[in-house]
Amino acid sequence: MSLTPGRGGGKLCDKYMSHRSTYLLDIHSARPQKEISLPPRARHLGVHITGYGNTVRVAEGNCCVQILVFGCNNTVIVEENVSTGCDCRIQLGDESCPVFNSTVHIGKNVRMVQANLFLLESGSGIHIGDDCLISNGVEIWCTDSHAMFSPDGDLRYGRAIHLGKSVWVGMRCLIGKNCEIADGCVVGWGSVVSGKFPVPNCLIAGAPATVRKEGIRWRYDRPDALRREKEELLAVYGDWDAPPPPSLWMKAGLYLKWACYAAAAACSLHVGQRERRFARAAACRKRLGT
Repeated sequence: MSLTPGRGGGKLCDKYMSHRSTYLLDIHSARPQKEISLPPRARHLGVHITGYGNTVRVAEGNCCVQILVFGCNNTVIVEENVSTGCDCRIQLGDESCPVFNSTVHIGKNVRMVQANLFLLESGSGIHIGDDCLISNGVEIWCTDSHAMFSPDGDLRYGRAIHLGKSVWVGMRCLIGKNCEIADGCVVGWGSVVSGKFPVPNCLIAGAPATVRKEGIRWRYDRPDALRREKEELLAVYGDWDAPPPPSLWMKAGLYLKWACYAAAAACSLHVGQRERRFARAAACRKRLGT
C-alpha cells in the first residue's frame, strides 16, 4: 500500500488490518509527505512522523519495527524480507531536536532481534547491507547526542555509519558515529565499536573494539546442525519431540477442532484462508494419530 497523507493521521483503514496484522500510522503535519509506502500486512509496525516531505518505505517482510521521524526531508527505507523483533526502533531526531535530510537504509534479508538506531544530526545516515544479523541489545548511534569538540575546537559531527553485507553484530554491542564495518565481519559480544574497519571477514571485539582475527566466515546455521554426527543422533532420538498420548477429553476436543476446521475450510472462499484451515485440520488429525 502506498499513501501520501496530508493533514492528520491515526489508524489506517480497517480493510488493511486484522487481529494478526495491525500497524499504526500517526502523522502530525499540515503539509504532505513525499512517500509513505507500507506493506498491507505487517504485525506491530508503527510509524510516527512529525514534519513533512519525508519518505518511509517498508517492503514485505516480518518487520515489527517502530519508526519515529521528527523533521523534514528524511528517508527511511527497509528492503524486502527484513525480520525484526517487536522491540526494534528507528528514530530520526526528537521533539526538541528535529533533523533534516537524514537517511536510514536497511538492506534485504536483514535480521534484527532487538536493536535501536538513532540519528540526531541533520544530514547523517545509517546504512545496513544485505544479509546482516543484529542480535539483542544492540545500539547504533550516529551521534554523540551532546556536542563534542576536538582539542582545536572543531565540532565533531556525526556523518554516517556503514555496515557492509553479511555483518553479524553480537549481543549488547554499541556502534558509534562514523563507523564503517566491511563485508562478512563479526562483532563480538559487548563490543564498543568506533572508527573504520575496511578489511572484510574479520572478527572485531573489545571496548574499544579492535581486529582480533582475519579471514573468518560465518553462516546462519546453528553450529550443532553442521556436525556430521547430528544426523545419526536424530535417527536415534527421532521421537524427541513426540507429545504424550492424548487423554479421552483431549481426544474429544481434538475431534471437535478437526471437524470445525474442516467445515470452515470447506466454506472458505479465500484461497489462503482455506489452505490455513485445512492445515490446522491436518494438524489435529496428526495429533490424534489418524
